[in-house]
Amino acid sequence: MTWFFVTIISYALFAVAAVGDRYLLSGPIPDHKLYTFYIGVLGMAVFLFTPFLGISFIGFEPFIVALFAGIAFGGGLFFFFYGLERFEASRVVPAIGGLLPLVTLIFSVLFFRETRAFGVSEIGAFILLVSGSVLITRDKKGENSKISFSVALAASFLFGLSFVLTKYVFLIAPFWSAFAWTRAGVFLVAATLFAFSGGLRWALFHSPHSSSPSRARTSILFLGNQAVGAGAGLLQNAAIFLAPPLYLSFINALQGAQYVFVLVFTAFLSFKFPAVLREEFAKRVLLRKIFATLIIVLGILILAFTTE
Repeated sequence: MTWFFVTIISYALFAVAAVGDRYLLSGPIPDHKLYTFYIGVLGMAVFLFTPFLGISFIGFEPFIVALFAGIAFGGGLFFFFYGLERFEASRVVPAIGGLLPLVTLIFSVLFFRETRAFGVSEIGAFILLVSGSVLITRDKKGENSKISFSVALAASFLFGLSFVLTKYVFLIAPFWSAFAWTRAGVFLVAATLFAFSGGLRWALFHSPHSSSPSRARTSILFLGNQAVGAGAGLLQNAAIFLAPPLYLSFINALQGAQYVFVLVFTAFLSFKFPAVLREEFAKRVLLRKIFATLIIVLGILILAFTTE
């Protein structure tokens, strides 16, 4: 059950990072390629701690799998941020919230050949978590177009593949070494974007406001937000390391907890700092989100008391 509590804590931190991502992508850094590039480069900072963490080469096969896990995760980030930039979050996020646990479950069964079936309570919790995640992030304008659904499907496919490949590496290699080499895979995605995107290179080196105070504040906010996100990602990887392979999909399904945390954080910011972040809290919308929150909490409680 340790993986369960680690997952909940990770999604609380992810919620903080998500609020920061929403603000940055909506204004200061409105470029999904640039955002993915920065995350990929910053992830390599883990190698700075090699002497303390004992990071080492893990063998050819685990190394290749770890790289592919990181590449898949970086690709998932690319499509996720592209979706947030091009479409309303209410179209992309619910689709990923519904698709990702199912994709991860399929990959888990295929990769690890799990034969044990879920119990009735576990299936019920899974359904509650997924449906609550979709409900809490939808609004009356949230119908998924074919293009936005395709983007969400691509992100879900790559994230799910990354989860399963990462778990495979954790089964045969030490945690810190495996984690570090997956970050190298994310960096390869960033390097590829840098090599083939002239727009990205221009944004990095020719921004007209690169030395302005607002750019400095944006940089500080981005780095702070990424530090929180890095902590969340580390805890999520720890949950992947600790959870049985069949429960990887539940780590995805528990993302509903993140949406609950986001709802609380955005409500606070909307009322206290409306100039920074605005969120719709009409009566009908608020009632729907409260109902979705209750569904998610019920799913979490069932999972907490029925999972070993």
